[in-house]
Amino acid sequence: MATLNDICTLVPALLDDKEKSVFDATFIFPYVNAAQRTIVQRMLSASVPEMKFRMSPVLIPAGTTTWSHNTANIVPPNLQLQSESFDFTPVTGNWSKGAYDAPTVTPTVSPYTGSVAYNLNFAAASRHEMLATASVALPANSTNNFVTGCISLAVPSGQTPYTATISVGINGANETSFDINLDSEWKRVTVTAGPLAAGATDYGTLRVSFPSLAGLQADVSRGQIAYTMEDAGYSPTTSLPLQAAIIPTLPKNLTVPDDLWEAKVGATQAEYFRCYGPSALPAQAPSNNLGYWDWYGSEIHFVGSTEDRLVRLDYFGSLDDFISPSLVDQAVLLTNGVNAISFLVCAHIATSRGQTALAQAMFQQADAEIDSMINVEIKSQQQQPDRRQPYRGRGRYQGYFRGAY
Repeated sequence: MATLNDICTLVPALLDDKEKSVFDATFIFPYVNAAQRTIVQRMLSASVPEMKFRMSPVLIPAGTTTWSHNTANIVPPNLQLQSESFDFTPVTGNWSKGAYDAPTVTPTVSPYTGSVAYNLNFAAASRHEMLATASVALPANSTNNFVTGCISLAVPSGQTPYTATISVGINGANETSFDINLDSEWKRVTVTAGPLAAGATDYGTLRVSFPSLAGLQADVSRGQIAYTMEDAGYSPTTSLPLQAAIIPTLPKNLTVPDDLWEAKVGATQAEYFRCYGPSALPAQAPSNNLGYWDWYGSEIHFVGSTEDRLVRLDYFGSLDDFISPSLVDQAVLLTNGVNAISFLVCAHIATSRGQTALAQAMFQQADAEIDSMINVEIKSQQQQPDRRQPYRGRGRYQGYFRGAY
């Protein structure tokens, strides 16, 4: 996966400064965001309205009829004791600091009514980690067990944004991890680990890892560890539903969905099939699959299914600026965008320094790369049986015009 670091490495090389003595990440960063915005505008003018993204498969619980940006997390009973307390006291505390420094903990404003939030202040210039555990009993006769952890996080106002890693597992092993770019806006992060083998009483773990920064601060709230499992006697053929699960939220940058694919729990990538939509939902009772979906009111709507389903979403969405030059692992979401951004950055830098010939050469290289990106994107959309319609296009997104809704 291409990252900001690839751009910050290529640009100095193109400008004959491989040692980055002049063109380091901090110097280049404003030009990178300017170049990305320029490319997006070029694509807009060429009838490529947004970039297309693919969301990793998520579990949609049985009976779910609405999937939105604001869907509340519906979780089974929290197994973590004193979940709204972020006490790091040895032995008695419900959170531990791993092998690193313990934070100073002070109350702060909660983003949720009735919930408690705290500010964590890590003083050392080492790695920082907070770890919670909860007793989890894995039934001996089941083969598909899941542990789900979730927590709300934000960077205090005035602090530099950074990337945190949330990991969930059993006894600290079999972990599933998720990296999230944090800023002053509160984010609810949910991670599920599994399927896990049957066993006796083990410990579900929720681990949050922060960058190695002195004086790093984090605002935290609503830590939770839950156990979800397949019904006893589960088999790939009967595909019984999960006893409890979490309804995920739609991607923050989603503008409009394009395709939705579903599969049974535990399916391989080859076993996903495309749902019909967006379309008027049929007047029928729920079955063991979703089958249909519609899009209106900035929400995806289903008839609902009698079983939990895995869903994969392809969608068109906006492209945000890179957050900080220190987050070199931020992904470049423009497909094949490293060269185009890098050439354009070099062109702008050369222009600002009065190097007209170099700027012209770099602009020509950038134009060629951008034209190639536009051609690829347009051709990929032409291959679809239903072309992407405008936000209020009657042909495909007719849900906007249904007064009954």
